[in-house]
Amino acid sequence: GPEGAINMLNENLDLDIQDYVTVDFKAMADVVDLLGGIEISVTDAEAEALNKYIKETARVAGKEAHTLSKGGTYILDGPQAVTYARLRKLEGGDYKRTERQRVVIKALFGKIKKIDLKTINSIIDTVFPQISTSFELKELLALAKSVTEYKLGDSAGFPFDKTDGSFTSAGSVVVALGHAENVQQLHKFLYPKEEKEI
Repeated sequence: GPEGAINMLNENLDLDIQDYVTVDFKAMADVVDLLGGIEISVTDAEAEALNKYIKETARVAGKEAHTLSKGGTYILDGPQAVTYARLRKLEGGDYKRTERQRVVIKALFGKIKKIDLKTINSIIDTVFPQISTSFELKELLALAKSVTEYKLGDSAGFPFDKTDGSFTSAGSVVVALGHAENVQQLHKFLYPKEEKEI
């Protein structure tokens, strides 16, 4: 569960994560749809792969599936955006998939900063029953009041120094090259003013 995942991250990466929000496909699709979709540029290969998996995502989210004709810049609806963020059986594998996830988050953040508080509250009311979080509803509503002041910082994949491979028994894996060194780079990225020795 979320608490176990947080404990693992805190222990292995020398972090102090205390709060969390987890969302499923339906919650993510609902947020995108309540925002009126998000603008994403999709390659031909991504459009083809998205069309292959969109029906399953839409079914799980309880929504209609809409395919793309080809690559291009689109306003993706909820199931399309979730499917796009999940694509990994393309060039770049899981690295590229996590990049797509960051593209979706950036597009969502850009739209959320431009909407009114009433719409934000509507999103919270719709999605709150679908998520797992350490926050109370009143805490999320209080955080939402300042959404236009929030800034989305840089993002990066972890581990920074890595290799990958495919093993019959484990499938595709990512292996950190030097755990301590990667954790140090993570701390420099997250806490640039920190001078702590790990």
